[in-house]
Amino acid sequence: MFDKLSFPRQFWKGLVFILLAYTVVQLISYQSFLRLPTIIQENKQLMRWMAIALVYSVGCLVLKTNGVAWLLGIWHLIHLSLVGYLFLIGIYEYTIAPVPYGIRASVAPVVEFLISPLLYFAAGLVYAMGKE
Repeated sequence: MFDKLSFPRQFWKGLVFILLAYTVVQLISYQSFLRLPTIIQENKQLMRWMAIALVYSVGCLVLKTNGVAWLLGIWHLIHLSLVGYLFLIGIYEYTIAPVPYGIRASVAPVVEFLISPLLYFAAGLVYAMGKE
C-alpha cells in the first residue's frame, strides 16, 4: 500500500521550509544554551506567529498547486480555527482577566501543533494515498 506513494516535488520543498521554521522556533523558544540578541529574546511571541503564518502559507501554496480543493479546505479550517482560538485567548487575557491555568496550558501545544510539520506531512500523505 505505501510502496507506491508519490509525493509531488512541491511537497518536499514545502516540507523543508516548514522543518526549517520549526527548527528555528524550537531553538529560539526552548533552548537556553543559545545566547540570543535581546531583540529576539523580547520578540519570541512574534517569531512564533511568523512561523505559524509561514507554515500556513506554505501549506496553502502547495495544496493549491496540487489542486486538491477539499484538502485545502481542511487545511484552512484547522489552521484558522486554532489561530482564532489563540487570538480569543489573547484578547480575553489582555482585556478582561488572566486566563485560567487549564486554558493557558493548552496554548503551547496548539502553537506547537500549528508550527510542527505533522499536519503538513499528514496532508501530503492523504494526497499521495488519494492518487492511488
